[in-house]
Amino acid sequence: MSQRWLSTVIESAARGEERPTVVALRLLLHENDHDVDEAVSSALRSANRKAQARLTALVELLADARRRAPALRAVAAAGAAPIPAGEGLTDVGHWAAAFDQAARIDRDAASALYALGDPGRLQAATQEVCAYLDAAGFIAERTRVLDIGAGGGRILDALSPWIGFGVGVDISAEMLAGSRHHGNLAFLRTDGRNLRVFRDGAFDLALAVDSFPYLVASGVDEVHIAEAARILSPGGALVVMNYSYRGDAESDRIAFAAGCAAHGLVPVTLGQQPFALWNGAVYAARRIA
Repeated sequence: MSQRWLSTVIESAARGEERPTVVALRLLLHENDHDVDEAVSSALRSANRKAQARLTALVELLADARRRAPALRAVAAAGAAPIPAGEGLTDVGHWAAAFDQAARIDRDAASALYALGDPGRLQAATQEVCAYLDAAGFIAERTRVLDIGAGGGRILDALSPWIGFGVGVDISAEMLAGSRHHGNLAFLRTDGRNLRVFRDGAFDLALAVDSFPYLVASGVDEVHIAEAARILSPGGALVVMNYSYRGDAESDRIAFAAGCAAHGLVPVTLGQQPFALWNGAVYAARRIA
């Protein structure tokens, strides 16, 4: 990647426009540590006080992440890294194989590369999601939750004390191998093409944390919006955290709103970014009662 790309990424961190963990991940995946360090040093020399503080924090994150660089880069190379909009559609089965391979390397990293391989950071990011769902009124004591793309079950595991029950689905058997079938949680491998295994009105919340971009890349995102509307109870919610990785927030808002309108869902949030540790953009809608 070019020096111009490096400068653009680092400047976004210096201005506070991007989450430091996400910038650190992008720089780590650059793989040429010398070029990265030179670009960061150059930015530091010309930065004001606030920007220097942000870049110093970025340097510390990078140093920590580099201790886990081989595993993180291997997980990304397996195909579990954030994907841009592709030229044409990718079959869902491709992602199953990619995440199977990534999970064999490091399941936690495959769940959230932006945690940079740190268990404490992953737990904190997970708790951010749970706290948001609670504060926004999407969960309650008896809420029935479907987690689409549940992976190793980290979100449902953290939500379990707060909800009635949860079911997690994923296309990767290796990711699901890390989930715990106990208490009020269950996990199921599906083909990722629809939610037909579930009856109408079976859930109060359909949740997709960083899984919709892969549905978009496979051309089955609207299918899942329609299916979510079907399996939701009246007043239930679909909450998508990151709709795509195409880098076009307006297109994501239009696609989500159009899918909702076609299937009886009313958007309530279109692209809000409430998290400190990652750049998840929230798209949420309620089923019309």
